[in-house]
Amino acid sequence: MNLFMPGGGISETHVTWHDIEESMQHEFQTKATLGPNRTAKDIGDGKGYMSKVFLIDADWKNKDKNLPDKFVLKYRYKDEERWTKNSITGIFQAHNAEVAAYRHLSKLPEGKIQIPKVT
Repeated sequence: MNLFMPGGGISETHVTWHDIEESMQHEFQTKATLGPNRTAKDIGDGKGYMSKVFLIDADWKNKDKNLPDKFVLKYRYKDEERWTKNSITGIFQAHNAEVAAYRHLSKLPEGKIQIPKVT
């Protein structure tokens, strides 16, 4: 599978609605399912080359917990054959800086700013 080739998933990626549903069910320990009116809006279009970022509107069905109506999905491109050791190191540094920023922002009083849950 070449991740730079269009896929059959969301916005021609290789991530499917089933993948997202399973991941969210696992993270939130729920049996709720994504509804037929779910949407994915590409909010990172043209803003990066290492990932795609989508705003997901879940349209939950059989909601058994307090689940987010909307959440952000970050899909990272992966093509190891083209990456050098230096570029991989840079990717890890960028990832770690992003996670550190989210952890720092999470110290703000609740409701001041919305930040993603880092898992």
